Amino acid sequence: IKPGIKLNTPRDIYEYMKDMSDFKQEHFEILILDYKHRLLARKLMFIGPNNATTISVREIFEEVLAHNGSAMIAVHNHPSGEALPSLDDEIATSHLMEAGEVMGIDVLDHLIIGAHQYYSMKAETLYNAHDK
Repeated sequence: IKPGIKLNTPRDIYEYMKDMSDFKQEHFEILILDYKHRLLARKLMFIGPNNATTISVREIFEEVLAHNGSAMIAVHNHPSGEALPSLDDEIATSHLMEAGEVMGIDVLDHLIIGAHQYYSMKAETLYNAHDK
């Protein structure tokens, strides 16, 4: 972890988190940020089987609050190598955004990491890491 760094773009997030592309199981992590969007902590929240994981919005925000975070970024990998979101990914993102709005915590993005590619739910764009 590099506390204090700023992750301003989906590319910045991918570069910081791309080690997740090698994981054989789906991992769901959060990046907890301060009010200036500087990194406070990187936390592994959930590990699922090969192709899915269940998240708890409550546990995610408990962790953000425990670190006195003002913002967060959700990141998970797809062991299949495909970075496109599933319907479950879209629903989870929607729940995180809604909860963050109610709690006053900015959910800046939800990034999905595949093999040499990533998908930003905020930008709604698939990026091939070799093309950028």
